[in-house]
Amino acid sequence: MGIIEEIKDAEARAEEIKRKAEKEGQELLEKTKQEYQEKLENLKKKKEELYNNELKKVNQLIAEMKEEIRRDYEERITELKTKARKNRNNGLKKAMEEILKWPSFRSRK
Repeated sequence: MGIIEEIKDAEARAEEIKRKAEKEGQELLEKTKQEYQEKLENLKKKKEELYNNELKKVNQLIAEMKEEIRRDYEERITELKTKARKNRNNGLKKAMEEILKWPSFRSRK
């Protein structure tokens, strides 16, 4: 075998090794890309799950706060109605007492 043939043979082997390395590198790159894509998808799912869980908690807190506000409102309304009724009754009582003190009212009896 002459030197030219050895050089051609070495070039051919080098080219084959290069193609094989490129192919393996491309496969490794695709595999790595796929792995990171899956990790990214998993992170997105976890993020969505956490968001939904937190949203549920926030909605629950809002519902509890609304209920507390409703109870406070009803309690306050009841208190105000009771005070209004007492004031009205006291006003009527005082008005009747004043009417009974009028001389014209006493003479009608």
